[in-house]
Amino acid sequence: MPLNEIFRYINSTIEPFGLWAIAGAKLLGTERIFAIGTRPNCIELAKEYGATDIISYENGDIIEQIIKINGEQVDPCIIAGGDTSTLNQALMLTRVREKQNLSNLI
Repeated sequence: MPLNEIFRYINSTIEPFGLWAIAGAKLLGTERIFAIGTRPNCIELAKEYGATDIISYENGDIIEQIIKINGEQVDPCIIAGGDTSTLNQALMLTRVREKQNLSNLI
């Protein structure tokens, strides 16, 4: 499977590691990149690096926002920050495949 199909959608925070993930995903040909954050300077950088959608945790549940925009869960989900609930959110947001494992979470 080509990398641009594997990395069709991702979501990432827009802190330094998240920005690197966004830039890398863009270089791999990712179609849609969700970036999560609220700081204006980070949002500007995320868009410059390739984020197609900005999600604000101040606007409600992140999972609901992304699924509403995307129409489905994402695959994969890159975790580049957050708190103790971040892994749980990523698991809920990542599409289940026939063989699901933690490799869908990066």
